[in-house]
This record gives sequence, C-alpha cells and structure tokens, in this order.
Amino acid sequence: MQENSSSRLQHLFKLYLEGTITKDEYAELWELLQAAENRDGLSAPLQELWETTRDAPPLLKDEKWTEKLRHARTKQRDFFYRKLAAAVLVLIFGAAGYLLLKDPERPVTLVEEAGNADVRPGGNKAVLTLADGSTLVLDSASNGQVGQQGNVRIVKLDSGRLAYRGVNVAAREMVYNTLTTPRGGQFQLQLPDGSLAWLNAGSSIRFPNFFGDKERVVDVTGEVYFEIARDAQKPFIVHARGTRIDVLGTHFNIQAYDAEQVATTLLQGSVKVSRGAASMLLKPAQQALATENGGLQLVRDPDMDAVIAWKNGLFWLKDVDMPTLARQLSLWYDIDIVIQGHISQRFNGTIPRNVTVSRVFSVLQETGGLHYEIRDNRIIVSP
Repeated sequence: MQENSSSRLQHLFKLYLEGTITKDEYAELWELLQAAENRDGLSAPLQELWETTRDAPPLLKDEKWTEKLRHARTKQRDFFYRKLAAAVLVLIFGAAGYLLLKDPERPVTLVEEAGNADVRPGGNKAVLTLADGSTLVLDSASNGQVGQQGNVRIVKLDSGRLAYRGVNVAAREMVYNTLTTPRGGQFQLQLPDGSLAWLNAGSSIRFPNFFGDKERVVDVTGEVYFEIARDAQKPFIVHARGTRIDVLGTHFNIQAYDAEQVATTLLQGSVKVSRGAASMLLKPAQQALATENGGLQLVRDPDMDAVIAWKNGLFWLKDVDMPTLARQLSLWYDIDIVIQGHISQRFNGTIPRNVTVSRVFSVLQETGGLHYEIRDNRIIVSP
C-alpha cells in the first residue's frame, strides 16, 4: 500500500474509533482495505492507533447513521452494512487480533492468558464411511483419489473438499456413504450432482454415490449449509430429525443438533419445509423452527449473520448466555466446559473460530463477569 493511502487509512480508522466517521468515509475505509496489497502489514500501525484511542466515545455519533446500522442487523435488504462492519474488523486485525464486542459499540482486544494450558481450534476433520462399513480418515488423506464406490471415484481436491466423480454413467450401482465430522471438525463436500455441503462440527450427511432420475435425497444431523445445483427435474430433499426440506436450487442452512430445535434458514431461492402434517414455503431471510408438538414455527428476519457465521469462520454472539456459548465452544474446541455458579453476563460480538481457546476466554474474562481455568482437558468457568 502506498504511503498516502496508508495515511488516509489510518486517518479514517481514527475517525471510526472516535465515532465521527460518516457513511461515505466508512465506505472509503472499506475500499482502502480491499485495495491493500499486504493486509498483514496493516495490523501493527492500526493496532497502535487503536491502543492510543481505545477510550474514544462510542462508535458513530450520527444518530441517523447509527440507527440505520442497527436497523440493518435484522433486515436482509441492508445486509451489506453488517458484512461491511465485520469485514473491516477482519481485515484490520486479522485472526490474532480480532475483536469481541463487549457491547455493539465498545470493542475489547483479544490478549493471551499466561499460565493456562491451551487448546487449539478445530479444523478440517472428517471420516467417510463407505457402503461396506470401511472408513477413510479424510484429514490425513492425501489429495487425489481416496476411494471408489461402484463406478464412482471419490476424490479429495486440492482445496480439501471431497468430491464424487462418475466413471461410467451407464453402469453404476447406487450405494450410500456417510460423511461425519467429529467435535472440533468441519468439512466440505461436493455431492455427485455438483451441489455443495459444508458440515459444521459434530455433524453428518448420508448420501448416495450418484442420484437417481427422479429425486436427490440426503439425510443430515448436526449443522449443514447447502448450495444446491438447480435441476427442475430432480428435487433435492433433505431429511433432518423428522423435518423434510424440498428444494430445486437454493442456498440454505440446517441446524439439527440433538439438544436444539431443528432450524431451516433460507438465504436464497425457495424451500418447502415439512414436519408431520405441517408444512410451509420459506422465502429468503425466513426460518422454520421445529416445535415440540411436531409442528413448525415461522421466524421472519432471523439474524442471517448469526446463522451462517460458522461457515464464514466466526462465532456470532447476540445476547448469548454462558450455557449457550459454552455449547458452541465445547463443540468446536472438543473440550468439556463446566460452569460453576450462575453467570449473568450475556455476550455480544464476534470471535474468529481459528484462535486458541485461551484467547477466547481471556477476552470473555476481560469483559467482566467470569473467570476461567483450563484443567485436565476441561474448562472450569465461574463468576
């Protein structure tokens, strides 16, 4: 980045911290960050600037502009502003210095916590179970062909994604495989029709080595984000703990962990969600929740950032209590979290999923309201 651009960037960031930045200047800040050739080089000077102005007044004094940002948090048509705010923080601080927001207007920096053992974040880990019951550990498998089911090759791509490639379309035997991610794991899968599936930690998807002529059917547990290849002649059907989702071509997220309600959230396109005798057609930025009585509940304008944050490498916290946060962190870091006593603190903000667990808890501790200790592969949390 040229010196003039770097100076302008620091000036705009100073306005951002002082709460005097305008909407146009905010957009300019974003453009300069996007144009930076070496984003790693931004961290030191901007971090220094942050330290010298961290006691600045709350962000964005312009009440109309502030209100617009707040309004955007629940409206898909203003989705740009939420993505902009998160992207600015990612590009400025990177993974190691990302911010958790104590409240939506006061950031707190991540720091190392000396004296505690540490736990590394989860990563790309998965096991593929073939039709004969044999298994392939994919995180340790080399790129290239890792197996074959009938006349279909199973290939691990350079990107780390698993893909299915047809050899002889005319002579194939349909068999079923299951891809499973453990706690602390995630993985991407390209299904035989080209549809993409992202599996969160503790999830699974059962699917055939090729899809038949009439429909494309998969079964999932845990949490999976889909981008479905459009095929009007073959509807795509997902089964998840008693809920059925019918689609043609769309982007949606399914959360179906055992301890939580099954939630289907639509980002693009259209899906029909069915459960028992109940059914509903979702539009973008709508969510269907499975109810205890076997029905469905429609949620309009759910927090879309929160829904897909895991796919984008983030924990997205919005008025989250400690038990809920503990479940999320336990699943990703593959560590048991024990809460001793009542913690009334609720958390808002974002945390990158690629930092160590001590970084996460040190910033939670800094916000006040809790203390933690890592002991015997457990985290003890107390008021």
